[in-house]
Amino acid sequence: MENTPDNNLISDACDKIASGYDFGGWTDPLDERTLGAAEARTVNRNQREKFRVINKNQQAVDRFNDRARLKRVIAQRKDDRLNPRNVLKNR
Repeated sequence: MENTPDNNLISDACDKIASGYDFGGWTDPLDERTLGAAEARTVNRNQREKFRVINKNQQAVDRFNDRARLKRVIAQRKDDRLNPRNVLKNR
């Protein structure tokens, strides 16, 4: 679709965003009210828990990668011990 004066897509989208139109979950409706004490506490707890889970998952990924590298080094050492070769010998 073209962005013509008769069909101004950008201003239509801006008007919908300004009016608080919900775009299927990727934008929140604009809500100007202030949070109450219990609601603010719950929002903050949810936010902390979300980042705790993200951090825990990232730590698990890092730990897995470290262990995978360590296992590979151990396997290389085992292979070198089972199949000795003189790396200093002229070929």
